[in-house]
Formats: sequence, C-alpha cells, structure tokens
Amino acid sequence: MRRTVVEFIRFYFLRATSVFPMKLVMYLGDDFIAAVPMDTQKVSQPGYLGSLKRELLQKNADVLLHASQEPDFLVLLIPQDFQLN
Repeated sequence: MRRTVVEFIRFYFLRATSVFPMKLVMYLGDDFIAAVPMDTQKVSQPGYLGSLKRELLQKNADVLLHASQEPDFLVLLIPQDFQLN
C-alpha cells in the first residue's frame, strides 16, 4: 500500500509527538523564561498557539516589564524525562 507524502509526514509527526511531547518555550535573549505543554490535537485549531503565548506573557509579565527586548517563542519536541528549569 502506497502512502502519500502528507500521510507519511503525519504518521511520523504523530509518532514523534507521542515520544517527545511538544512545548511552547519562551526566551528573552539567550535566557530561557518558561515553557508550557501543548496538546498536539489542538495545534491546528486557530488561536490555540496564540492563547498559549498570551498565557506565558501574562504569567511572566513581571520579568518582561524590565526587559529591553521582545521575547521569542519556539515550539520544541522535548523528551519526557528532560526537565526544563
């Protein structure tokens, strides 16, 4: 049975996210600020990433108040046993 490229990518994406959960990570310059877990089933829903970004911005408003630059956001696949501090 042949798989299309989209099916192939979806298959490996789902396998990777089951082993390595996705997290939205916020950085300020070179400094890690915070991370929140992402629901892979909701990633394609409009506004989902924006709501997580707003959550991170609100939780860390005191840090950002004194920052001279805007924070950067990354979506990462992080092993479950790896701890972000």
